[in-house]
Amino acid sequence: METLSIPAAADLSAAKYYFVKVNSSGQVALCLDGERPDGILQNKPAAAGRAAAVQITGESFIECGAAVTAGDELAPDGTGAAITAVSGDEVGAVALGSGTGDGSIIRCIVKPTGGVAS
Repeated sequence: METLSIPAAADLSAAKYYFVKVNSSGQVALCLDGERPDGILQNKPAAAGRAAAVQITGESFIECGAAVTAGDELAPDGTGAAITAVSGDEVGAVALGSGTGDGSIIRCIVKPTGGVAS
């Protein structure tokens, strides 16, 4: 597992275990639908400039935005939560467990720059 400390672009205190990306200012922001995830947020930085712990490899938890099944490739939804990737989505992780729906927290394998779902 590898976790990097990068300044947050905004208050991310409600985004623990969500997909994040590094923005053009070199700060961590939520990764939204259609964007390429760089990792999964591991803490709750409460203001811009605070250290965001971003896990970029290994096993992590992730919060689901919909039901997912173990083995699914995962991509961010419109809030940064994990959903099952569909053709053309940027893959950020693979589910190690099944989630019953919005707000479920499951284990996953982090796959930054994991490619595009087929």
